[in-house]
Amino acid sequence: MKNFLIIVLALGLTAAAFATRPDREDFDRYLAKKAKADSTVATSLQPIAIFRKTASSGNAAAAANAATSTANAVMTSALNSASSSTAADAKEPPVVLDPAKVEFKDFLLWTVVKQDGKTLYTGVFGHWVDNQQVRGMLPS
Repeated sequence: MKNFLIIVLALGLTAAAFATRPDREDFDRYLAKKAKADSTVATSLQPIAIFRKTASSGNAAAAANAATSTANAVMTSALNSASSSTAADAKEPPVVLDPAKVEFKDFLLWTVVKQDGKTLYTGVFGHWVDNQQVRGMLPS
């Protein structure tokens, strides 16, 4: 009974991987969404105003300066964290996709996007994985 249950679950997982395998249209939507997200990272980080209640009204100017410096610190840390993902990929320059050179390899359970013989993206279970970003996370 246990073996039968394992086989049924394995077949279900295989069927789900086959049914949700992304295709070329999904890849185009992924690239458009990624480009939009990359272009709006810097513009979405608007200045943050932090308001604090003070006990005395004489310290209002000092509280405003503290709030401004705190907001600047938060914005600087947000910009640093946004650019840290590109700093991790400093070893390899980002690859520019050329539509004429991009090759899609469709396997039964996943899809691979290659350019110049190098695997750039892997699509599995309805998601795209940036292989260059994964390589940057792994210890060498």
